[in-house]
Amino acid sequence: MKIAIVSIVFILTASLVGFQNCGVAPQALESTRPQMDPEYQKQIADYNQKVRESDEKALDPQFSTGPNKYIGRPFMEREPVGYIIMSATIRTTEIHPNTPPVYVEHVRNQYKQFRNLIKKVAKNIKNEHLILISSSKSRTETERILKFLEGSIDRNKVTIVWHPYYESTVRGKDNSKVFMMRDVSPIPVYDENDALQLVSTYSNYSLVGRRDYTDWSSLHRLFEAEPVHTPYMISGGNFIANKQGDCLIINREGDAAIPDWVYIYKFKCTGRLVRLPYKSGIGHIDEYAKFAWDNTVIVSDYQYSQILKDRGFNTKFIPPPPKHPLFRSHLYNHNPRSYINSVYLNGKVFLPRFGVPEDEIAKKVYEDVGFEVVQFNSSDMFGYSAHCATYTYPRVPLMRVFPSDEIEVLHRGDQLDEFR
Repeated sequence: MKIAIVSIVFILTASLVGFQNCGVAPQALESTRPQMDPEYQKQIADYNQKVRESDEKALDPQFSTGPNKYIGRPFMEREPVGYIIMSATIRTTEIHPNTPPVYVEHVRNQYKQFRNLIKKVAKNIKNEHLILISSSKSRTETERILKFLEGSIDRNKVTIVWHPYYESTVRGKDNSKVFMMRDVSPIPVYDENDALQLVSTYSNYSLVGRRDYTDWSSLHRLFEAEPVHTPYMISGGNFIANKQGDCLIINREGDAAIPDWVYIYKFKCTGRLVRLPYKSGIGHIDEYAKFAWDNTVIVSDYQYSQILKDRGFNTKFIPPPPKHPLFRSHLYNHNPRSYINSVYLNGKVFLPRFGVPEDEIAKKVYEDVGFEVVQFNSSDMFGYSAHCATYTYPRVPLMRVFPSDEIEVLHRGDQLDEFR
């Protein structure tokens, strides 16, 4: 009887509030999250497969292995970070009036927890710079964001910008949505001259009918970085790399169609490219594994841990936390909660806390590999958490003049040139 009740509640709430990108995040009045939608997944897979069929490099032996010269390397998240980008989610989203009461409190809590994460990140900013993406160009809304941050961070270390695609995603609501920066933001790599490049990820969303994640590639202008385009659709949450060019991904249906040469020559994966088998749910690598050091990987899945050991990596295992009560139904066999969905910031790690004994195990693992652990309450945030909702970029110069047709500065911190 209890299982039946939970199942009914889950079906109702999932249909009413939907899912968001990179982990599971209820969102009132919105359609089911595309990452969870089998039809949408098929669209991605079909699109990537079609691109591959016309991709001459995919079958060319010359591109099947790494080059014989240095062509650059990925940016590793443990390296020095200059900027951390988040959405300016300072309000609670509109909750559908028919949402079951047991779920209303959950929705409110998840937004409260994300707002607390923003403040916790802000309080731990030292030499870094916080960039918040606002959905509104209103001066009143900008002041509201700055007021929200008072007592957490110096205004000089905050820049607030408006981006047209973020506004279209939020659909006119002022900063009431957690935008998944990780999936759609361009991925930083270094070229053969160690100059920063940003590789596009979801810039082809519109080709399969998704307008709300159309093109974030213009972020390259923030960092005076060369934009690099890949014809395939790649999610940033499904890519982890170290400085040696070792890269980890999970071979979801759409990702399996992406040939190795794209990761080698675009994302600089000239070391070990490990394509782990897909299991269930979202299936992004940032749910299961991340580098602690170049040859040490923190893992939360036994099979993945064994595969990585076989490829020569050292692994540190963290058991996954128990499922959220709303996901204990037999209808949903994936556990979206994860301690791997954490964010590194210059020696610190922002680690999800779920109020269970496994929290302390996870904390100790991160401490053992040299991190100062900053835990935050993620009990109602499901699997979308710190890593999904943020993107970190290296210490490089940030452009003083933002292109008015793409990115508009609403508040500019005075320390933008700190890394010049």
